This record gives sequence, structure tokens and C-alpha cells, in this order.
Amino acid sequence: MLRLIFWTLFLSAVCSTLYAQDLVSQLQGQWEDRASTNSASFQLVVRENQLAFLNIPQANLTDPLDLSYELLHDYELIDEQFIVYTKQPHLDPVQAKYNPQQYAIMRIDELSAFYLKVSLSDNKWEKAELDSIIDNKLLNQQIGSRTIGYKKLDLVSAKNQALLLGLWEDELSDDSTSYQFFVQKKDFGFLKIKKAGKQEPTAIRPGKAYNYHWIDANTLYYKKANTGISNTLPNPTPYVLMRIESINRKRLVIKLSNRPFNKKSLDFVLKEANLDAYFSNYKRTYRRINLVEEKCEGTEIVRIGNEDVIVNKKPIIYLYPEQEQKVQVQVNLEGKLTHTYPQYHPIKGWEVLARPDGTLINPVTAREYYALYWEGETDNAYSTTTGFVVKGTETAAFLEKACDKLGLNAKESNEFIIYWLPELEKNPYNFIHFSFEQYQSQAALNITPKPDALIRVFMVYKALDAPIPVLPQVLPSTPKRHGFTVVEWGGAEMPAAEN
Repeated sequence: MLRLIFWTLFLSAVCSTLYAQDLVSQLQGQWEDRASTNSASFQLVVRENQLAFLNIPQANLTDPLDLSYELLHDYELIDEQFIVYTKQPHLDPVQAKYNPQQYAIMRIDELSAFYLKVSLSDNKWEKAELDSIIDNKLLNQQIGSRTIGYKKLDLVSAKNQALLLGLWEDELSDDSTSYQFFVQKKDFGFLKIKKAGKQEPTAIRPGKAYNYHWIDANTLYYKKANTGISNTLPNPTPYVLMRIESINRKRLVIKLSNRPFNKKSLDFVLKEANLDAYFSNYKRTYRRINLVEEKCEGTEIVRIGNEDVIVNKKPIIYLYPEQEQKVQVQVNLEGKLTHTYPQYHPIKGWEVLARPDGTLINPVTAREYYALYWEGETDNAYSTTTGFVVKGTETAAFLEKACDKLGLNAKESNEFIIYWLPELEKNPYNFIHFSFEQYQSQAALNITPKPDALIRVFMVYKALDAPIPVLPQVLPSTPKRHGFTVVEWGGAEMPAAEN
């Protein structure tokens, strides 16, 4: 009987070890966050004993990975489902002494050859605290609400997706006209540019863009974008297939399907194993040309794509914890950060020691700050169906009332108004809209530990020569400050309407 129990325990231990080894083996490789865009690839890279969280421009996706020391984490599999990971020990012994290692927890919720779903802890712990959590089997209780879905990265497909972005000129272009194919992260357009105007900023006119979706490594389908004009009859066959015959950084060859499809026929085609029958033999050859960008005079708007790039100007973040504590703040912008202060780490974001009076301390340099600052660019326009039309000379009074309603205190309101008043007062009128859910989705904040109250005031505006009729915006109830409170304010100027 004792021998049987021994062998049962022995086999159980062997099976558990083999399972853990198999799990680690399945995890290894490059996993891409499903929230990635065609301009940025958010990745989890796993090796035998190390992992890294990377933000890689799609154009550089096929370049060798930059897994430098500061990006790597050591990790260990615990309880066959939980991964405990920590930064590698600091190379400087003085820094290592005053910055003890902190550990985070990741739970594997789903894992297959092609898909990985994980949940992350909201906090980090030092070694003694982590050992206590493991010994008391409390790992599951430490997992927060952050869940990430990853797909196994197919570098062949990803390479084509990355290389396709940019501006291409058809070889059929002549001395007077340049026929161009402009691809951006969500859509593309076929352009006809007079050679005399070739140095104008590249743009696709609204309503002329085509949304596209990848089918496999070389094939995509596209659909003409909605123009938003209600009296325009819908196209009954809006879908076209495109195949990349060859592509590199300089040359592109494509084929288009021999006919367009409606939704029903497209679904049927996509289920077939062979798409060859739907492509003609006609090929179109392009060469890559420079993308013309321009900073418009007197503004911070860059004209590029089918909409002007919006510059999120001067979001300022204040932290008010109940007691002195370490706080990590990350900005998940659908675009790129252009200016930050203090310097923003591309992976970790800001890590500061925050005090109840709002004072922030850099734990490495001991430098003191009163807020965190960032600016960034995004090509996602803000939806502004409601708002306010405010006379330039009445801006200050309007903003004072708005800031009080939206939850800013006297100091925060003062700083908000001082910054924006010169921008708004110079215009005869301004259309003003405060963005809430849309701004949150386009520029989410990831804050650890999680705040009890989060107040974000983001104003978008457009200069007007004369008043226009608008539906008034109903502002939400004034938020309450309690516990650990985080406050942010910022804004953006909307591009002027096209003539």
C-alpha cells in the first residue's frame, strides 16, 4: 500500500513537472496584443527564463528585437498557471540597494498555439511580501481587472502589413500626373496628384478612403468608407479583394479581384480554400515615394491622411494619494507621444513617489515635480455632435464655470484657464466640446495602484468667425474626490473644415 502511494505521488510530481515544461514551451515566442494598430505593435516576447513587453513601430516589425537589459524581466511559473516576473537586478550595486526588486503577477487564463489570454496584477510586491502570498495561496486574489488578449505573431503576414504602410506611386504615372496609393493604419486611398502640386501635404479627402482587413499574409479586402451623407445610395457591391504579389521597402506589385462583391458573396468567397479564381492577370506596380508632411503655420496640426492629425496639447496629471506611496502611470495613446516631462519610459511610463499634497518625487534622482505632463499626436478625430459656442471675449467666465462643474479645484482651474485663454480669446467665437468616453478610449490611463477617483477634463475646440447652431452639451454631474484621487486636464484644437 505504501509503495502504491509512493508511486502515485511520484507520477503526480512527474506529470506536474512535464506540464509546467510544456506550458513554458508553448509560451515562448512573440505574442501581439490584439489592441495593436497598423502603426504600433504591442508585444509580449517570451524566452525560456525571460520576458519583455515591447512597443514596436509596425515599419520596424521585422528588424531584430531590441531586448536590452532595461526591457527584460526574469520570470518563473508558479502553481502551473501563474507567472511571477521581476526586473533583472540592477547593474549598479548602489541602485540595487536603494531600489529593491519588485514582483508582479500574471495569470494565464487561456493558451493555445495561436492565442494567449492573461490577467495582470494591479500591484507589485517585494520578495518577502510575494513569498507570503505564495505560501498562503493568495495568488488569485492579487489579480486585478486588466486582461490582455494576444495572438501568436505571424511575422510573414506582419511583415507585409508593416511594409504596405506609406505612399506608393503607380509606374503608369506620366509627366503631368502622379497616380498614388496612400496606405495608413486603418484605410487607404487611390490618389491622382498633379505633378505641379506633388509637394503639397499628402491627404485623402473625406469619403474617399477605403477601410481594409487582412485575410491572410498576402490578401486583404477593402470597403469604401461611409461618406456620412444620408441621401447617398449605398453601393450594393462595395467589397474588392487585393493580393500582394511582391513587396519590399522600395517596390510593390498588387492584383485586384476581377469583380467587386456584396457582403453575402464576400462571405462565400472567404470560406473557399482557393481565392485564385477571383483575381485577374492584370498587375499594378508601384514604387515607394516620400510622404509629404507639413506643420501648418500657426497651429500644431500635421496634415497627413484623410483627416488632420490631432495634437493632444498639454495634458497635465496630478496625483493626490491619501498617504505617501509609489505610483506608476502609463498613457495608452492611440497615436504617439511627442513631449513628456519628466521623461516617460516607453514601457514602464512614469514611476514616482506621490505625496498627499500632490508633490511628486523621482525615486532615482530625488527631483521634485508638481504634475506629470505629456503631449501626443493621434489621427482619430473627436466626435462633436454637441457643444457650446462661446464668444472669444467671454472665454474666461465660461471656463471658470465649466471647470467648477467638471471637478477641478481652484489651482487646477487656474492653470487650465491660464494655458487655454490666449488660444481662445484671440478668436471671434469658439466651438467648445468636452470629450469623456471617446477621450478615455483614445488615451487611456493605466495607474497602479488604482485610484479611488479619476477626474479627466479634455476640451476640444474649433475657432469660428461667426456663431453656428449647435445642440448644447449636457455635462455630467460634478465628480466627487475621495481616497486616492487623480486629476488630468488637457485639450486639442480641431482642424478647420475643408472648403
